[in-house]
Amino acid sequence: MKLFLTQSKNLILRLLSILIIFQFCRLFFFLYNASYFNITSISEYLFIVYGSLRFDTSAILYLNIPLILLSLFPSIKTTMKWYRKTLSFLFITTNLIGILLNIFDAFYYQFSKNRFTISLLDEFANEQSPFKFLLEFLKYYWFMIPIIYLIFLSLKIISKQTETVVSSYNLNYRNLIFSSLLFILSLTLTVFGLRGSFIYKNRPITISNAAKYAKNPNEISIIINTPF
Repeated sequence: MKLFLTQSKNLILRLLSILIIFQFCRLFFFLYNASYFNITSISEYLFIVYGSLRFDTSAILYLNIPLILLSLFPSIKTTMKWYRKTLSFLFITTNLIGILLNIFDAFYYQFSKNRFTISLLDEFANEQSPFKFLLEFLKYYWFMIPIIYLIFLSLKIISKQTETVVSSYNLNYRNLIFSSLLFILSLTLTVFGLRGSFIYKNRPITISNAAKYAKNPNEISIIINTPF
């Protein structure tokens, strides 16, 4: 029983850490493009941050669905070293992609006045060398290279600090029932988080819902995040 409670706690800490990093990405996005927005007070920005939590939570849960399922799945394999390494790889890889998309969008916004969307991938699909495009990007924004490394290092440290290490564990009937109930409860909460609301009759949140927290239409780009 203690094992699965510890795993749940460590998973929550991992997801909360990404939620905090997303807010730093948002602050960077805003400061880098501040001239395009008419936000004149801290209270206005904090209201945007408040509205952004639903969108960040939804995006982070979508990114981490495999991690959530594998972390809480009631199995004795969760105590094995190779299993923990798999969870660590998933946590670092998926969230690194999500964080970098948010950061890259800060530069992209000046050209498009909008967030990077899936439709833009169709444009790159016709490029002869997408890798060449990436090299060109890093050529002009060379300072992103150490930032990428620091983000990777931060995720690695978070993963290490929140790793559940158990030498041995007996998955008896009592623990199996408890872990299964915890697994079902976690999945239920995850679904509500993905939808952006704990009220079942509400529709899943969309970009249009961000207008509720925006004084001007262009502020929606601050409220949402690129993975969403």
